[in-house]
Amino acid sequence: MNDSQPSATQLAAAITLASRAPSVHNTQPWRWRVTSRSLELYADPTRRLEAADKDTRLLMLSCGATLHHLAVAVGAEGWRAEAHRFPDPAEPTRLASIEFAPQTPTKAIRELARAIADRRSDRRPMSSWPVPVEHRQQLVSVAAEHGAIGRALDASELSVWNALAVRAARRRALPSYRAEMYEWTHRQESRRDGIPSVNRVPIDESETTRVNRFAPGDLPLVGHGADDSLPFALLIATSSDDPLARLRAGEAMSAVLLEATRLGLATAIDSQVLEMNSTRSVIEDKLLKGSLTPQVLLTVGWPSTADPLPATPRRPLGDIVSTTTQDPAFG
Repeated sequence: MNDSQPSATQLAAAITLASRAPSVHNTQPWRWRVTSRSLELYADPTRRLEAADKDTRLLMLSCGATLHHLAVAVGAEGWRAEAHRFPDPAEPTRLASIEFAPQTPTKAIRELARAIADRRSDRRPMSSWPVPVEHRQQLVSVAAEHGAIGRALDASELSVWNALAVRAARRRALPSYRAEMYEWTHRQESRRDGIPSVNRVPIDESETTRVNRFAPGDLPLVGHGADDSLPFALLIATSSDDPLARLRAGEAMSAVLLEATRLGLATAIDSQVLEMNSTRSVIEDKLLKGSLTPQVLLTVGWPSTADPLPATPRRPLGDIVSTTTQDPAFG
C-alpha cells in the first residue's frame, strides 16, 4: 500500500478484527485480496451451506457483516473505508473494492471496534429487564443508516414467527440438512471454523429458549408501554432481494449487533424461518404486507448472567488473505 493507505500491519490487524464478524455456523465464507491501491472482498462459494443456503442468502449476509466490521476496524485506526460494492458484473464473487481516506477516529468508532471483540451470539435466556425505548429506537436508526429497514415485531407477529419456526425446524429431519448441521456444529477444538462443543447450545434447549422468549401470552407489544420487559425482536428487511440488498442487510445486521453490544446488550441471530421459501413468504405477506423482503431476525436484551461466552475460533489470515505484495504481515 502507498503512504495514503493503511500500512500492511494496520490492514492485517483490521482484517483479523473483521473476521470476528458473525457468519452462519461460523463458516466464515469470505476472502480478502490486498493490492497496492485497494482491498477487495470476495465471497468464497466453497464455504456455502449446500442444504441450508441454496440461494446464498446466508453467505451474502455473512460477507456483509465482515465488510462492516472491516470499516469499523480501519475507522478506529484513522481511516475511512469507501466500499464500491459489486464493482464488476462479470465477477460476481468480488463483492467490494475498498479504498481508504484518512479521518480522525471518533470516540463512537473506537467503542464499536472494542465491541467487535466483546460481541457473541448469545442464545442463552435473556433477562426480563426492559430494553429502554431509546435503545430500541437507536437500533432501528442504525439499521436505516446502513441501507436496511429495522422492523420491531409485536406480540402477534412473534406468534406468527414462532409457528413458522416449528414448521422450519422439521427440516432438521432431512438427511442432507442433519449431516450438514452436524458437520459444522460438532467441530473438533483444533478446527478454526464451525461451532466447537464449548460454544454449542443443545438444539432442543435452543428451540425451547427461543420459543419461550417470545411466548405470545407473556410478551407485551414491542415498543409500547412500560411493560416492555422481554427481549426486543428486530427484523432486518430490505426493499429488494438481489445480492446487493442481501450484502447491505449483512452490513446493517453487523451495525445493529455492534451498537447493541456497545450499549451492554446481549444479541442473538435467527435466520431459520427465512431460509425456506415457504415460511419466508408468509413473513413477507403477513408481517411486511408484501412491501419488503425479510433477511434476518435479531433478538436483543439484557444478559441474564455476567458469565462470558467463549469466543468461537477464526481462520488464520493465511487462509483468507491473498496479496500482490507478499507482505509477511498477512501470514
